[in-house]
Amino acid sequence: MDNQVRILLISNDYNRSEELILQLNTDNAVIQAITSNEVAREVSRVTPHIVLVHAYDGNAATELIQYIQQELAENFPPIFIYLADQQNFSLLRNLLREGMQDYFVLPEELDSLNERLQQAVHAVTEQLTSKKETIATEHALKKRKGRIHSFYSGKGGVGKTLLSTLYAQTVKLESTADVLFIDLNIQYGGAETFLGVDRIRSYAELLPVMDELNESHIRNVAVKEPYSKLDLLLSPQDAEIEERMTDEHITRLLRTCSRAYDIVIVDIPSYMDAKTFSALEESEIIHYVMTLDTPSITLFKRVQDLFTRLRLDTEDRLQVVMNRLERSNELLPSDVNEFISFSIAAKIREDKKGVLPSINKGEPLRKEIKEKKLPAISKQVRKWVVSQLK
Repeated sequence: MDNQVRILLISNDYNRSEELILQLNTDNAVIQAITSNEVAREVSRVTPHIVLVHAYDGNAATELIQYIQQELAENFPPIFIYLADQQNFSLLRNLLREGMQDYFVLPEELDSLNERLQQAVHAVTEQLTSKKETIATEHALKKRKGRIHSFYSGKGGVGKTLLSTLYAQTVKLESTADVLFIDLNIQYGGAETFLGVDRIRSYAELLPVMDELNESHIRNVAVKEPYSKLDLLLSPQDAEIEERMTDEHITRLLRTCSRAYDIVIVDIPSYMDAKTFSALEESEIIHYVMTLDTPSITLFKRVQDLFTRLRLDTEDRLQVVMNRLERSNELLPSDVNEFISFSIAAKIREDKKGVLPSINKGEPLRKEIKEKKLPAISKQVRKWVVSQLK
């Protein structure tokens, strides 16, 4: 994906976007269409090489260019092309001044646009190829953007928080990565119970500095899990703070964390709102946790439908985690293949004897790199994590 030319089409006219995608010559490139409301969420995730802006108001168009340039300052500088429905020389001058490389009036100049697109794709491809060794060297010297792993389920009580905390501890203990765990259950929290820590601080303390949030702010608020030394951003457990936090706050928080840490693991609440959607959108991998029963399978199908309606891209991102498997289950993992088209990343067996004593004592399930007596569930998660780290 990193060597593929990415084109981002920004238009608030859905039908026109679909029409343009069919008309444009985008061989050797992948194109994605979004609306203006999705720009803040998608630009950093897609990191486009070519940006097509369709029929924007003059002031809004210049602000859009400035915003994208700022967001992608550390990435490949994109080529901006404006697509107008009618000629406007005043707008053209302003756009060129802000960094727009080309301006085409459609449909009259469609052929010229396609020719320009071919040239742009070829130019970007050559730059990506010629800079391949340089980029590899820069990546070795410069800290790369971290990966965000989210744990989500449409059904409560499936063991999502337990698995997310154990997964985070295991990644920290089994690798040299700088790892952060975030409990996004803003109203009630819960992760601290499985980690055996007190809620000294929470990410609510970041709200006053959200506009200028940086790595230093994050690390000052993060709590250390004493055994694995895992960094934690704990929930404020406050309904009023949940109302104050917005989806933009969540997006800014996750993007700042991904620049500060190698791996960010997020426990996301089951209900769907703008904050949950933003967290899922920012995630590179979504671990969907479910149990082997009819209610869980039914809800998974509803969640899939919701993701489709929300245009949430799950291809190559969503992985299913089967939890609490036991002999008494009426269904087998193979029985759900006709309902689930996504890969099953892990199958975790029920382990009440191993889990409950640690929870009741207020102790984490992992404490050391090489523990002699690991609970069965910890062994299973360790096997899963090690297979992903390879």
